[in-house]
Amino acid sequence: MAAKAGRGKTMRVARKRGELIERALKRKDALKAADSLLDLAPAERAEWLPQVARAVRGAVASAHRGRTWADLAALAIRAESEPGLVESAAGPDDAAAAWWPLVWACGRANDWRRARVLWLRLEPAVRLGNAPLADAVGAWVTTADSAQGRASKGARGTLPPDSTARVREAMIALRASLPWHEFAGATERWLARSSAEVDGAIRLEAGRLAAREIAERLASGRPPAEPVRFLAQLVQESVALPDLEAEVLLGVRALWSAIAVPGLSDAGQAQALVRIGKAAARYASLRAFLEGAVLNLAIHPPAAEKFLALLETLLADACVPGLGIKALRVWDVAFRYRTDRTGDCQCAGCREEAGPPGWLRSALERSIASGELASWLARAPVVLGGGALGLMSDWLDAASCLALFDQAWEASAGTFRTELGQFATQAIRNQQERQTSRSDHDGFFEDPDDDPSGFGALDGVGEALRRSFGLSAPKDHPLYAEGAARKLWDRVAERLIPEGGVFVEAALINAGSARKRRELAERMLEQVEAEPARTIAVLAAVDRAGDFDLCLDLGLEQFQRLAGDARACAAALEAAVARPDFPFAMMVNLAQRLLAAVPRKSKDLDPAIARMIDEARLLVREWAERHPASTLAPKKKRQPAKRKSSPRPAGRRKVGSPSAEVPAGQLGLPGIVADD
Repeated sequence: MAAKAGRGKTMRVARKRGELIERALKRKDALKAADSLLDLAPAERAEWLPQVARAVRGAVASAHRGRTWADLAALAIRAESEPGLVESAAGPDDAAAAWWPLVWACGRANDWRRARVLWLRLEPAVRLGNAPLADAVGAWVTTADSAQGRASKGARGTLPPDSTARVREAMIALRASLPWHEFAGATERWLARSSAEVDGAIRLEAGRLAAREIAERLASGRPPAEPVRFLAQLVQESVALPDLEAEVLLGVRALWSAIAVPGLSDAGQAQALVRIGKAAARYASLRAFLEGAVLNLAIHPPAAEKFLALLETLLADACVPGLGIKALRVWDVAFRYRTDRTGDCQCAGCREEAGPPGWLRSALERSIASGELASWLARAPVVLGGGALGLMSDWLDAASCLALFDQAWEASAGTFRTELGQFATQAIRNQQERQTSRSDHDGFFEDPDDDPSGFGALDGVGEALRRSFGLSAPKDHPLYAEGAARKLWDRVAERLIPEGGVFVEAALINAGSARKRRELAERMLEQVEAEPARTIAVLAAVDRAGDFDLCLDLGLEQFQRLAGDARACAAALEAAVARPDFPFAMMVNLAQRLLAAVPRKSKDLDPAIARMIDEARLLVREWAERHPASTLAPKKKRQPAKRKSSPRPAGRRKVGSPSAEVPAGQLGLPGIVADD
């Protein structure tokens, strides 16, 4: 009876344990299910073992993905007690996939005794597929000190392997027994004490382990900078290691991906990027990727100076125009950032005096000599090439400026010619400064809105030209160029003026002869024939150039074409009145023509024409008052009309140059008396 009662109690306990297992499986609590299973006698586990084993293997995979090592260590304890929790109803691959994380979890917990026990379950399958790996992991778990529960002093202070055959096993064991920063230090000590033959093998295995660490950190969201720096150091301090090309590419991408969007703004990040970039530059297959990444990376001031080291490496033995332009821009950013902190001057003269470093000058000069820089500029977006041209003009000599301008002009078309014009005129200004030893502009056209030429068709080229010739006054004119500046001007004039008027006065001053000046002025007038404002601008520029006779001849010819056309005369007069530099006598002549073109009795006039008729009458009256003997003087005095005339605009200056004070009789036109 007692035996029967004992068996009944055991069955009740088994049923209760089974119910607990069933509830735990429904809740997907593999750990609780395993504990309930282990409470059963080994003979009573068979019914539940397959179900619980499947749950345990799933829990191991999930914990491994989530890197919850504590859960894996707890499952490893249960698996040691009952290996069937891993192997029951599982194929060899499924069992091995579960044993691996459990072994690693024991190692991370310094539970070396249990790690060795679990490794014995896994070793046969591993050795069958990869014997060297089995040897390495076996060495790792057997070099642990189970009594102290941590890596042994032998693992930390052993001598490097004495042959290449033992390197892989020793490196895996070393990495498994030490945290990353200690592993890196131990590897460096091994490299310092190893033979040349073993050195390469250690670097190769250490590089692969560094790549694995980089991948793990990226997967877990941790910064990968530390293993990336270690990998770069391994490659740079040795001969090229072809087998580590993929690992170095991973390191480059790992750092670039973190900074590509916001740009590089931290000096520490820049230093890490330079290290791995220099390592990548040693692989020819990675150069194209690296150059493209550098070109597209925004460099902010705090990181600019550090980043120049990578650009120097890339340009040391290659002629890459895009990288040269990028380096010049980065150097300028670094220069400005440094002078901001020191309070030094940032003007073009100071930049020229400081100058880009010699390696950068050499790279750009090679690109100019080969013609590759001009070709690149012609293809590059304006935003990439335009600004750097101005920086180059600060230190390139006249011959290099001419060569680059010629090459780029031939290769380019469209909007980039504007930037080429700015480059050339900036170079002219610099040449003038060097010749005259003056750095000020004497206030000449300092205000961009003060534009006597009226030509802004090329978006700032006119402004640059105006500034470039306001430096000195050889031959009594501030716009005259000579020497190297004259050579540059001749080249610029031949190319830019046909593109659209840019600073006509400078072109006229430097034309060289009266015949050339007339040809140039006539050509410009042909280009602007249908635009009254620009026609007036050309005539004003001819007068400012000191040739009033030419201005008179061309003006009368242009005005003759307006005869009888009231609208065209009004538009031309409006443009002339708006210019304080337009000859007053020529302005009065236009007023005469407008008055002659409008019928005396006309009533329905266009408001714009009516407004200019009032202005024309004021101009003719003013001329008659200033020149009573002229043919424009009234034949007889008349009483002022009772009706109100248009008042003269307040604050309007009485304009006219000394050369314009010519009696009306010398204009070659009959005097016309205003009907006032």
